[in-house]
Amino acid sequence: MKYRFSALPWKLLALLLVLLSLTFGFLGGYTTAWCLAGGYYVQDAVYQTSTSCYYLAQSEADTVFARFRTDPGYDRWNILLEDNSFRFVLLEEESGVVRAAYVEGLDLDPSQSFAENKYLYREDFPMSLGDPDSPFEGLYVTDRYFNGPSVEDPETEISYQVLCLLPAALTDTPNDPFAQGQRQFDLLHDLRIKGPVLLGICAAVLTAAVAFLLFQAGRRPGREGVTLRWFDRIPLDVMAVGAFLAVMLLSNLVSEFFYVISYNYTYNNNFETGLSLAGTTLIFVCASLLILAFFCTLATRVKAGNWWKTFLLVRLALWLLRQLGQFLRWALRGIRAIALVPRAALAVTAALFVEFVLMLLFIESPDRFLYFFLLAVYNLLLLLVTILGAKQLVTLRKAGEQLAAGDLNYQLNTDKLYWDFKRHGENLNAIAEGMNRAVDQRMKSERLKTELITNVSHDIKTPLTSIVNYVDLLQKPHSDEEGAQYLEVLDRQAKRLKKLTEDLVEASKASTGNLPVALVPTSVSELVNQAVEEYRSRLEAGKLEVVVSLQPDLNVLADGKLLWRVLDNLLGNVVKYALAGTRVYVTAVLWEPDVVIAVKNISREPLNVSADELMERFVRGDTARHSEGSGLGLNIAQSLTQLQHGRFQLTVDGDLFKAEVFLPQAKPAAAITGP
Repeated sequence: MKYRFSALPWKLLALLLVLLSLTFGFLGGYTTAWCLAGGYYVQDAVYQTSTSCYYLAQSEADTVFARFRTDPGYDRWNILLEDNSFRFVLLEEESGVVRAAYVEGLDLDPSQSFAENKYLYREDFPMSLGDPDSPFEGLYVTDRYFNGPSVEDPETEISYQVLCLLPAALTDTPNDPFAQGQRQFDLLHDLRIKGPVLLGICAAVLTAAVAFLLFQAGRRPGREGVTLRWFDRIPLDVMAVGAFLAVMLLSNLVSEFFYVISYNYTYNNNFETGLSLAGTTLIFVCASLLILAFFCTLATRVKAGNWWKTFLLVRLALWLLRQLGQFLRWALRGIRAIALVPRAALAVTAALFVEFVLMLLFIESPDRFLYFFLLAVYNLLLLLVTILGAKQLVTLRKAGEQLAAGDLNYQLNTDKLYWDFKRHGENLNAIAEGMNRAVDQRMKSERLKTELITNVSHDIKTPLTSIVNYVDLLQKPHSDEEGAQYLEVLDRQAKRLKKLTEDLVEASKASTGNLPVALVPTSVSELVNQAVEEYRSRLEAGKLEVVVSLQPDLNVLADGKLLWRVLDNLLGNVVKYALAGTRVYVTAVLWEPDVVIAVKNISREPLNVSADELMERFVRGDTARHSEGSGLGLNIAQSLTQLQHGRFQLTVDGDLFKAEVFLPQAKPAAAITGP
């Protein structure tokens, strides 16, 4: 079936939709994943309570404690946290003593406080926004715990707690990470609904476009069946490796993104974030297209059939199997070349050697139980093989007994026989078939012998009886006119008896090869035309129309006299047995390396005998033997053709009779044109 629909524009459109849906679907999925991990679907639109703010505050707490651990008396927090909304209180977890703080409305000098015993404690700081007892207005975000040396005793390690605080109103400075995080939070909060919608639309479009591409894979307008392109001939496992690498790349990409989304909610530079997202999207789209190409070529190969043969590993495995098969056949031929007795001796020697090795391992190895188990299994296998061989011998013995009892129709089932037993069983079946054929041939020979004696007796007795009867009539008183009629009958019957005798002699010589044969290049057209002209008057008398069709310049390597005799017998056979008012076809064609001369006619009598029986001696299509003829013509023609290294063939189809003479072709130079 030819595809008239040109799908190229639609394929390009589908590919464009795949690209767009992959790109925007990735962005929608990225946004949705970020919003899911950031809690945008379960939290209020307050940045200070968001997960991203939590992790950013944790990061700032790490920076603060690192500075404190380096310099416990550091008091320039306003410089360290310049343009930063982050505020903190660092205290000892166990005692609650504040060691460092940076909060508006609170003047804390740790060294002075220590000297004056004016310590601030955990209870002095509120944990919620708008507490009226708070010396400042702030929002408690989180706390973070660290281990470090004690300020009073550096040899002792204690636990510190950092309270992370944010003011209700963040500083609107370009470098404030929390203000930048606020803007990012507001943007993602607005996109938390649009992301899943975009992802769903892109997934639907991608599914439809991919389904269309898979359906159209391998189809080209104006061509029948599936058309393989150059990339469809690349080994499928190579394509599969590429697709697998693409899947691994996508897997690592997704896991990396989830890691970033889950553990890094700090605000990044817009340019760096956009560049990273664009590069990641490009990698995602390219890897997805590679996977799509793999499935498209897989669909094409499945439609074409035998797709598994396009695997490089399959080809290699098939090649290895072929090599292994050749090696095994070579080894098997080598083993079969060895006589049965040496082969059996070799097998027994190998079995005893394996037995000896297992016994040595059993004796010498500390793990005797394992080798005892292997030895037992091995001997059990030997026992099973021996039982199998004995069973097959019993089967062969029963088959031999059936044949010896004269049951020639008995056939041994060799499906369950193996090795030499199978070959011996096949030989027994062949013996039975051969004996059946011999009996059939003997019976056929006896029947033909009986028919031969009957036919010869009839063909000789008929003219001989006529001769005896008419001689007796001549000896009695008769008129001159009656005498002339008697002599005419005697002459005709004597010639018939002479012809029969000559045919018998010729048939005997032809079958025994006692005729001299001189094979020379002979012109087929000249010889056939001469034979047809010789018989034309007799054919016309029998109301037979001759149609001659000869391929020009045909020459055969034959004996002209013998070939003339073959044609004479065939045309004589036509005159005797062809149905009046029908056509006779005489043809000669080249069928390398032979030239075929054929004579076809419609039989006057029903042909109830096979072609093989027609070529037997004294067998005629006229089984009632009403017409004249010895039944030797076809047999003589066959023998003469074989003497010229040719082949004679008869075909009987209903009443259609066809005789073909196959002779080797010869070069036309110096061809003989007559007998």
